[in-house]
Amino acid sequence: MTAASVVFKKTNPHYSHLLVHHAQEFDDKYREKYDGSIAVVKSYYMSVSCYMGELLWVVAWLYEATDKEEYLNYVVDNAASFGGIGWANSEFRWDVKY
Repeated sequence: MTAASVVFKKTNPHYSHLLVHHAQEFDDKYREKYDGSIAVVKSYYMSVSCYMGELLWVVAWLYEATDKEEYLNYVVDNAASFGGIGWANSEFRWDVKY
């Protein structure tokens, strides 16, 4: 939702704001994998890791969309404990937040 809000920010600001609003409500409220929170998505989006990696992506996009320092601080403060940083990675995939 938040990534899409960035796309629509100039062409449809109202829709962009609505997307950000819903993402902010969802971001830290459902502490489980995305496909566990919204069962219907399992058929086309299967979460590989725990929710914490996905939460880092969501909050990073919220920072991009809103420029609110609290989101950047959240990512910085939680990246290590959520497994989002490090150099011991042997593969490249969307699920790695380096």
